[in-house]
Amino acid sequence: MSLWGMNDGKATAGSIVVTAANSTVVGTSTTFTNFAVGDFLNVGKNDYVITAIANATVMTVRAGETGGTLVGAQSNSTYYVQEKPLYIAYGSVGLDANNVYGVSTSEMNFANTAGTESDIVPHAGWNLRTEGSGGRAGRVFYETLVAASSITGDAGDDSKLPE
Repeated sequence: MSLWGMNDGKATAGSIVVTAANSTVVGTSTTFTNFAVGDFLNVGKNDYVITAIANATVMTVRAGETGGTLVGAQSNSTYYVQEKPLYIAYGSVGLDANNVYGVSTSEMNFANTAGTESDIVPHAGWNLRTEGSGGRAGRVFYETLVAASSITGDAGDDSKLPE
């Protein structure tokens, strides 16, 4: 994987359990060997960075943000895997990987006709989503981190970025 990935959603199978105590992910009917060290694993509202892959059903992870806390996930959890830009996890203290979205050209095309939140995304690629607070409460902002019209795959983000 390059410094910034191009795949917003790799194919996944089976179900997983993340154990925070030892950073282990155990899968049932999974294919972890299709992933790579450095890919992001998303389970519910938590992002993790894959640090090692032992085999098709066991891998280890760390928190998805620098200085973050590893949170365990329930059994039979639905998950997806993305190639988010690596500097999110390794160079940006406090930048929450859960707020970084891969936006494909099909999502941008929909955004240009839909009148939804996604119509404020400035460019296809990896975008940071920020919700305003205080006087800007209720406003949503997107900042393009890596412009990339060749992003492939689709993560579970259709509630915010449909296509």
